Amino acid sequence: MPWKINIDSSHSGTPAYSYKLRISALNSVSCETKKDKGENMNIYTKNHQSEEDYLESILMLSRNQEVVHRIDVAKRMNVSQAAVNKAVKLLCEKEYVYEDGKHLYLSPEGKVYAEAVYEKHCIIRDFLIQNGVSAPSAEEDACRMEHLISDETFEMMKKLLSK
Repeated sequence: MPWKINIDSSHSGTPAYSYKLRISALNSVSCETKKDKGENMNIYTKNHQSEEDYLESILMLSRNQEVVHRIDVAKRMNVSQAAVNKAVKLLCEKEYVYEDGKHLYLSPEGKVYAEAVYEKHCIIRDFLIQNGVSAPSAEEDACRMEHLISDETFEMMKKLLSK
């Protein structure tokens, strides 16, 4: 069940905006805003950051080694094996990942999703570096921004990098 938070920004005692927060088992947050008049306004969405991080990690590991184990994902992400087990279970339910006992594999849909997230990461990182941000800061910032950036902003960055 989502939490609902009303914020009074009108000073009239009635909430001007209604915020719905959803927190999933993967610790992702979705925040939608609706004006009281019924208009939909999506001001911020952070859909599946943890999910995307796990998919991206599995993708990167699979590019560098023949098989991916849960312990590899845990080490790469600096999380516990219990956290990986929980995330893998949810990713399997969504059919992004499948396993054969010990090994993890991206499904075709999971691979497309992971590659899209990784492309976004690379474009943002490269854009930041090209505009004077240090490589370590750009890498760290891209890890956060890839989950928040709008498609419009991403496409602008991509277009400017290709020039």
